[in-house]
Amino acid sequence: MVEEELIVKEEERPRRHPAVQEQPLGEEVLLYHREKGQVGLLNATAHFIWQRCDGKHTVQGIVAALRESFAGAEAHDLRAEVEQTLRTLAAGGLVVMEGDTLE
Repeated sequence: MVEEELIVKEEERPRRHPAVQEQPLGEEVLLYHREKGQVGLLNATAHFIWQRCDGKHTVQGIVAALRESFAGAEAHDLRAEVEQTLRTLAAGGLVVMEGDTLE
């Protein structure tokens, strides 16, 4: 069975799963999903994205905030970075995309 890749839409408002704990680990951040046992390790860019997964920021807003913080980066590259990070976090159950149910 082929697993479909999550399509990230600009208007979605990702939010952190409430069962996920965050722990700084040097220059990275460790995420741990208490219910599923899933673990994620975030670099600085992924942590920037994670911090904005609050159910208020849209994907488009996260891309814009990233663009402001990383002046000179290509908009297309930043969008792809945000989408890939959100797909990875959602696949691990660490982030819930708008319309998903908490499991």
